[in-house]
Amino acid sequence: LDLAKVESGRMTMFLETFGVRSLVEEVESIVRPMVEKNCNDFVIDCPDFPEAVGMMHADLVKTKQVLFNLLSNAAKFTSAGSVALTVARHGDTIHFAVRDSGIGITDEQRDKLFEAFSQADASTTRTYGGTGLGLALSRSFCQMMGGDIEVTSEPGKGSTFTVTLPLVVVAEPD
Repeated sequence: LDLAKVESGRMTMFLETFGVRSLVEEVESIVRPMVEKNCNDFVIDCPDFPEAVGMMHADLVKTKQVLFNLLSNAAKFTSAGSVALTVARHGDTIHFAVRDSGIGITDEQRDKLFEAFSQADASTTRTYGGTGLGLALSRSFCQMMGGDIEVTSEPGKGSTFTVTLPLVVVAEPD
């Protein structure tokens, strides 16, 4: 349903101001059991002092959903390895980098990664499950807020998904 709303231009943003550190702590509390279920270490690198990452004015629910999708994918595709979330402020943007030591992605798979209902390949779907919507929705949410997601990966060595969002998201006029 969310994908249909995004594609039709009917998805709305609910902008609010929130602390980045509290967002990360909330996402961590939900995701940590999933990450540790596969015997993974979970590392969060988000500065404790408020001025380091500060506040954001964005759609809190969509930002949470993006981080949840990326971290749950990292947890799902990594076993007896590590999953890390690094948060850093760069000028008027914030970067959330989700890095894992999981199965990785080939160049060919990366080309289709953000397409709706697309997954790496049929064997990945059989082994790990999923609908292939999480990354498509996550990228759409980021782009709605004036940001994007980039990925770097090496098969067998893991992946890093980096979300870049403006600290202050501006709603488009109706």
